[in-house]
Amino acid sequence: MRLPLTKCRKGAQMKTHDFRGIIPPLITPLTPEGDVDVSSLRRLVRYTVDGGVDGLWVLGATGQFHTLTERQRTIVTDTVIAEVNGKVPVLIGCIDSGAERCIERAKLAKASGADAIFATTPIYDKVTQVEVLTHFRRIHECVDLPILAYDASYATQTPMEIETVVKLAEEGTLVGIKDSADFSDFPHLLAQLRHLPDFSVLTGHTCLADAAFLLGAAGCVPTLGNLVPSTYAKIRAAAKKNDWASARKLQDEAVKLHNIQRCWEPASISIVAKS
Repeated sequence: MRLPLTKCRKGAQMKTHDFRGIIPPLITPLTPEGDVDVSSLRRLVRYTVDGGVDGLWVLGATGQFHTLTERQRTIVTDTVIAEVNGKVPVLIGCIDSGAERCIERAKLAKASGADAIFATTPIYDKVTQVEVLTHFRRIHECVDLPILAYDASYATQTPMEIETVVKLAEEGTLVGIKDSADFSDFPHLLAQLRHLPDFSVLTGHTCLADAAFLLGAAGCVPTLGNLVPSTYAKIRAAAKKNDWASARKLQDEAVKLHNIQRCWEPASISIVAKS
């Protein structure tokens, strides 16, 4: 039996924010029993915000949204938004296999006070670019929050082709994108969106923040921002001053830490929530 589509309200007024700068993808600390470690999550939020970040990317791949129950996702969303208390924008992941499920999550995020949402192409099945357009347009029609795309084709099977992104950006369906695809295509993505200066193109490549800023990116969503938020804030500050030597030096420091982190067993940065 086909479930009825969500009834949507058109012409809603969206919250406006400038989604630029350093927006780390928060991990989700868990207790040994598998529950959300709320006290550690609050501490992590304070640590990153105090480190000078410009926003928080919540319930993405780094936050392991796919392993959490609906209740746990709600706890994470409410905890982060309450702890941030308006200091920086909070972007909540609404990732699922279809638009209607994404819409349900997005409405919960809005009710909790999210500043924006992000979504990938539909997960699990490989879909066409026509279906990708329909997916994001449907979410936009039903959710009065800014929407960013999250190009994570390594997990969804379906890439966000540049032509698709440009269409969605030009019509106002999307306000930005986090690109975690092949960095060699990143300059082309930026070039094709140069005529939309208010559209936020973010890189998800932790070790290439300096290069992304040099190319003209609006920001970076660095996993290592959980560990060294101030380092990434300094990279952005150096980039804004065109001090590329300092930006590169800071990025090299982060890369060294990245290499150390990869040697841990398990290879996870969740230890930061316990430190």
